[in-house]
Amino acid sequence: MPALAAVDPTLYGLALVTAEGKVFTDGDIETQVSIQSISKPFTMAKAIEESGPDASFGVIGVDATGMNLNSIISIELAKCVQGGPEMNAMVNPGAIAATSIVRGGTRPSRR
Repeated sequence: MPALAAVDPTLYGLALVTAEGKVFTDGDIETQVSIQSISKPFTMAKAIEESGPDASFGVIGVDATGMNLNSIISIELAKCVQGGPEMNAMVNPGAIAATSIVRGGTRPSRR
């Protein structure tokens, strides 16, 4: 993960938004860094919000693979052994599938 290797490890920033829209921030909130895998649960939540849990889980699945997050073998094993769905939203291939469920015709409209 070269993008993360260049980031100062002492940086810390936190933002909290209440249900009423009030924003609280602290720390290095103006610094831009790559969010990498932390985006996965938010993408899955958006997919569930838009399509419902049955549609989302029918495409992606929910079981932990027990393998590295970038494992391609886990997809093939799930297809062959378990009959699919072959991905979990917290592993890279599943995260890509979750992104495909989020509505929007263009990249900017999916943000």
